[in-house]
Amino acid sequence: MDHIVRRATPEDRAAILRLVPQAAALATGALVAVRDERVVAAIAIRNGRIASEPGGDLAAVVQRLRDMRLRLLNARHFGHGG
Repeated sequence: MDHIVRRATPEDRAAILRLVPQAAALATGALVAVRDERVVAAIAIRNGRIASEPGGDLAAVVQRLRDMRLRLLNARHFGHGG
C-alpha cells in the first residue's frame, strides 16, 4: 500500500513523539508519511531531521518526504506559497 505524505497536524504530535521521543522540533513543523492511518515517518521542515519506524523498507517514502520538504522550502523562498 502507498504512503500518504502530508503536512503534520496537531493531532499527529503524539505519533511523531512515539517515533522519536525527544523530537519536539519534529512535532511542531513537519511533514509526515502515513500508512493505514498510522504515522510511519516524519521530517522536520526547519532542519530536515527525519524520524521513522524501525524496521521495514521506508527508504522510498523518506525520499518522498525529503523531496516534498525541498519543494516546500523552494516555494517559500521564491514566494509561491507554502
